[in-house]
Amino acid sequence: MHLYHQEIGCLMGALSNLWIGDRLGRRRTIFLGGCIMIIGAILQTTSYSYAQLVVARIVTGIGNGLNVGISSLICPPFLSWHCWTDLYST
Repeated sequence: MHLYHQEIGCLMGALSNLWIGDRLGRRRTIFLGGCIMIIGAILQTTSYSYAQLVVARIVTGIGNGLNVGISSLICPPFLSWHCWTDLYST
């Protein structure tokens, strides 16, 4: 049994991050992604059929895609703006 469905959710979450991240901002998007991942984890642990497990993995992937998408888009520039200049090369 291959459970590659989380990657489908990650793709959906990362692509929806273009609009959600712009509207909510960095902190709220990370919080929303974490809440969606918690809901997906609860659905995974309480699943009783393969179809419910697939849906739960997609939900978890959407939350993961939101977190990874916002982290890779916004957090590195945010961290580079706030670190000391001797920590990065010029």
